[in-house]
Parts: sequence; structure tokens; C-alpha cells
Amino acid sequence: MSLQNQGQVYTGGVATYFLQYGAAGACGKVHKDTDLIAAMDQARYNSKLCGKEVKITNTKNKKTVTVTVADDCPGCKNENSIDLSKGAFLKIATIEEGEVPISWEYV
Repeated sequence: MSLQNQGQVYTGGVATYFLQYGAAGACGKVHKDTDLIAAMDQARYNSKLCGKEVKITNTKNKKTVTVTVADDCPGCKNENSIDLSKGAFLKIATIEEGEVPISWEYV
């Protein structure tokens, strides 16, 4: 992540959620569904992002969550979309919503 990315707010993406199933993510660690982690879109992901924190805002209800990058997301809608652990998603939305509009920034 270059310094120019800090403070920049990314928009136009959505948050979805995924279950861990005991498998390691692209960053090589196994996490629980309750961990506050995220998978970045594959176009944006690189291993240098592993362990970086991202603040995500649900633009509909303004709820926020800060997560740690732990995986890549080949199925994300676009490069500004992020797949969240179930625990992180529940901080900003309901499971029934399934997908919510977001903005996000590196912290």
C-alpha cells in the first residue's frame, strides 16, 4: 500500500460475507467466522495487504467496522467490493440483507 492510498475513500462497492470453514485464506492464516477479517477484490489484492486494516462503512445505515485483510475475493462484484467474515458483516448489516453498499478506506 502506498502512502497515497491512506486517507482515500473508495466508493461504489458492496460488502458481502463468507464463512471460513476452517480453511486458510490467501494470507495463510485460519480464522473463525467471528474474527473481523476481510477478503479484498482479486484485482486489488496483493500479499502486501495481508494484515492491513480497512474501515468499512455501510452507506445505507452509516454503521462502520474495522477489519484486517486476510484473503482475496475472486468473486467480488468490482475492485471496490469487499467480502467480510460473518462477524464483521453483522457489525454493519443483517445476514438477510446479504449485500450492502459500502465505502471504505485503509487505516
